[in-house]
Amino acid sequence: MTYTIKQVSQKLDLTAYTLRYYEREGLLPFVGRDNNGNRIFNDHDIEWLILIRCLRDTGMSVVLKSKATLVSAWKAIVQLRLENKLCFSTNVILSSVLY
Repeated sequence: MTYTIKQVSQKLDLTAYTLRYYEREGLLPFVGRDNNGNRIFNDHDIEWLILIRCLRDTGMSVVLKSKATLVSAWKAIVQLRLENKLCFSTNVILSSVLY
C-alpha cells in the first residue's frame, strides 16, 4: 500500500516538515516519488518511521544515518524493554531494520 505525506503525517502524528527533515537527513533514503515529484511512502517506510519515532521518544538523536547505528539503537530499546524501563507496544520487528 502507498501513502501520501499527508496520510503518513496523520497516521503517525508527525508533521510533514518532520518527514521531509528525516528524508533530508538520510533516515528515509528510499522514499519514492510519483510523476509529479510528490513523496510516496510504503509500508516499509511506515515501519522505519515508527522505529525512528520510538528512538526519538527515548531521547536518542534522530540523526542516525546508518543501519548499523539503527540496529544498535534497536538493541538498546530491546534491552530497555527487557528491564521494564520502556513501554513500547508498537509491533515493529527487527527484520524491518535489516532491509
